[in-house]
Amino acid sequence: AVIYVVATLALAKGGRSGARVATGAILVEVLGVLVVGTLSHLVPDLFPDRTVWSHYGAGYGYAPLVLPFVGLWWIHRARRAAGE
Repeated sequence: AVIYVVATLALAKGGRSGARVATGAILVEVLGVLVVGTLSHLVPDLFPDRTVWSHYGAGYGYAPLVLPFVGLWWIHRARRAAGE
């Protein structure tokens, strides 16, 4: 949740620096989902209880895997529309 708050505040700030901070925050989310998701499949003992990121967010309808990519797409689209 903290990652999304940071990304939202950065996008609300606007400009290139806001987009960069938001992109960085979302990339942290992507990295977390991919690392924990992969490890939860390869070494299930590391994650005996389900987490938001385990199994790529399967318990949450894969939203933790999909939402960051939607966010990155949104930022890219908005920057292109603004001519950046």
